[in-house]
Amino acid sequence: MRLDKAKIKKSFSRQAACYDQFASFQREIAQDLLTYLPLEDTFCGRILDLGTGTGYVAQRLAHFFPQAALYGCDIAHGMSKAAQRRLKGYFRPVYMVTADAEELACKTCSLELVVSNLTCQWLGDLGKGFRECYRALRPGGRLQFSILGEESLKELRESLYQAIPSARGYAHLFPPSSSVEQCLLEAGFGQLQLEMKFYYRYYNGVRELLLALKRLGAGCASALRPRGLASRSALLQLSRYYEKTYRRNGRIIATYQVIFAQATK
Repeated sequence: MRLDKAKIKKSFSRQAACYDQFASFQREIAQDLLTYLPLEDTFCGRILDLGTGTGYVAQRLAHFFPQAALYGCDIAHGMSKAAQRRLKGYFRPVYMVTADAEELACKTCSLELVVSNLTCQWLGDLGKGFRECYRALRPGGRLQFSILGEESLKELRESLYQAIPSARGYAHLFPPSSSVEQCLLEAGFGQLQLEMKFYYRYYNGVRELLLALKRLGAGCASALRPRGLASRSALLQLSRYYEKTYRRNGRIIATYQVIFAQATK
């Protein structure tokens, strides 16, 4: 699926100022992701936080690895600036840049570790992003990341298809674990470890769910988005189906499938 990178940059930059107020899910996944890392305070290599957002993971990495050289990058300039503000005056420097994960501003074989939390699902070419990480890592270096899997927001997607059948060719689809694994192997990585976990969130209604996604910058990023996808009548049909089918105990459910992956160069 071809993604509209300009839309992604604009969407996430626009929400940067208030992102942390609504990012409890992202922080929860970040905490789970960090448990997969070897927390060795003597580690002194170079670490990149890929898709740093407002710098939450970078801040945690600075705490866990006080002797490492830390860098962060994000495709959205508003996010990288927010990360700079978060880490300004921190007990140690963390260098932030605005950069595309598919075209990293890193020298070949310059990193020991790349960490990425819920970013890779927004790459237009997942394989290209992994190849860039492979290029930037030193031999023996590791890529550790979380990514939304294919069953994420399945209730919203099914409701959208019921409202607009033609949307099946347009709505943003998250990758299955098999595709993630295949892209890693084709990039050259070995010693793969993938684990899937399911998380559930509950909302008072579809409007609240859509607002939550919008506040996080996570709208439909497909460059092939058809006209009328967000029309009032379509949203009404979507809401009716969603709430009729997925309302439980007065609230609607939203499923998130998260793939936690580790790969070594």
